[in-house]
Amino acid sequence: MKPEIVKRVFSPILGKPAWQVKKGHGSFLTFEFGKPSLNVREPKAPYPEMSDRVHELRGRRLVTVRGEWHLWIYCCHWEIRSKDKFLSHNESPDAVIDEAASFLDGQILESVTVLPDASTIFQFDLGGTLKTRPWEEKGDEEVYEQWMLYEPSGMVFEILSDVTYSHFPGNASPDEIDSLPLFP
Repeated sequence: MKPEIVKRVFSPILGKPAWQVKKGHGSFLTFEFGKPSLNVREPKAPYPEMSDRVHELRGRRLVTVRGEWHLWIYCCHWEIRSKDKFLSHNESPDAVIDEAASFLDGQILESVTVLPDASTIFQFDLGGTLKTRPWEEKGDEEVYEQWMLYEPSGMVFEILSDVTYSHFPGNASPDEIDSLPLFP
């Protein structure tokens, strides 16, 4: 089952290769799609409660290459497969995650399917599959953003662990973001 909103949001990048697929902080994964451009983040003022290292990092200008669309696999369990062969999951060693991310790099995104349990399957043309699913920590009832797609328009589309989605301007404050049920 593929809700129409997911189909509509992803339609511009279906048929495009993922590039600069890599492991981010912890077990986060990032994917770029579309034309590359430079993203320049100017230095930011420090907060008093931050460590010296964070003060130093915030004081730097950060220049990164980003695609028109940026997919961020965030707070969820995930696994990467090549056809039916397991390659990595979110708790694999860094080197294993790096190798699996490299496997997806350059593959064309063919489909994105969100299931009624909020799991998502990203299918690629050369047999790569990324499957995400919500955190299942005992006693943890917090709702997490599983993944986010940053669009060229400045909008962000996210799937949450409670089987809802949000589609909002990237500069919106958290109290301005509403979640809607993904399935009727």
